[in-house]
Amino acid sequence: MLQRLVFAAPEEAFRQVARTAGVECVSLNGSVPPPGSAIVLLRPRGDSRVEETLGVLRDVAAFGVPVIVIAGSRDSIGDAFLREAGLCGVPGECVLFVEGGKVVDATGAVVAEALRGRGIGVNAVVRAAERAVRENLVPEPALWESDLPVEEEALWEAGRETESSSEPPVQPEIPRETGQVRPSPVEEFLSVCGGVERVVAVFGVKNGVGATTVAACLAGVLVDHGAFHLEVSPSPTGYVYYGPSPLQAVSTGTYAYFDGAKLAGEIRRAGILVADVSLPDLVDAAYERAACVVIVTDGSPVSFRKVQGLVRGGWKCDVLVVNRVVPGAGYPPEVYAGEFGLEHVVGVPGGLDEEAAVNHAQHAGTLPLGKSVELDTAVNELAAAVLQVLERGR
Repeated sequence: MLQRLVFAAPEEAFRQVARTAGVECVSLNGSVPPPGSAIVLLRPRGDSRVEETLGVLRDVAAFGVPVIVIAGSRDSIGDAFLREAGLCGVPGECVLFVEGGKVVDATGAVVAEALRGRGIGVNAVVRAAERAVRENLVPEPALWESDLPVEEEALWEAGRETESSSEPPVQPEIPRETGQVRPSPVEEFLSVCGGVERVVAVFGVKNGVGATTVAACLAGVLVDHGAFHLEVSPSPTGYVYYGPSPLQAVSTGTYAYFDGAKLAGEIRRAGILVADVSLPDLVDAAYERAACVVIVTDGSPVSFRKVQGLVRGGWKCDVLVVNRVVPGAGYPPEVYAGEFGLEHVVGVPGGLDEEAAVNHAQHAGTLPLGKSVELDTAVNELAAAVLQVLERGR
């Protein structure tokens, strides 16, 4: 039974809703909501905060509770929310649109009358949330997703090119022997930047566990070792920790990304290459070249089962990171360590201070370090474990 709506939005955005919803309405505080909750993700007004909101969707999809996505109109932004919801495993019944004066879900079923014929009101959200809680419509993403359509990638790229008039650095040609098949840009990056002995591959067990944030923090702590952050993703988001736009991020010389079509960033040798990989076609390439494999999970039952499948399936896991650890909720690092017998299991806290540090960093274009003692301690523990694995492999 639905007991509360948890809004992934500022409190003022749902204050009026709380008076008419008939259930408790609270603001998301970064912790996993209790049973009987449904998270409501609001499409932002305009397009300035779309990418940020999509990032929140990826985060909350890992909490193991229903997520209601208010996608709005069937336009490019609404389609982006639908696509991201699908990648995060949000059921179609939980994605709401306005069509023909009705509120419909992504399966085409009518949920309620549209508010004034063109809006999604409280009644529609409560109905969708009640069904989601009753039928346990919880996001459960696949471990790896297939490639996104070309037109969606082009749309994403166009939105970012307008943020800066400068062009990404021109990539130098890597001499190859005549007749040799040219590898992908990422394979060249892995070979040139880190070599085999200095690549740290970071994989998330599913979307939304925060693997990119963990990779960025790891690269930041290892900066004295010449660390470089390479993000390989169909929808790169790690640039927010290096600058306000992807082009400004790659200009720092410490970050690059490959989205499946284009490599943006300078190919150069790095002391340690932190390869944050979620593009399916290049997972094997990163895994095979990695001297240290870091797997990022969280405390949800879905993630625990994913790790269980990987470890029992023979995957190497040099360091396991349990992200957003909340005391008394989910599977803590101690359970992971005891269940799988892993030497290095690092818990990264997910309290209010840590969430605030991450949010501040994403808005400021900096790493979320130096704002939370517990977060800094966890990331330093992770860096020490990675260095120990790299040293042992020499």
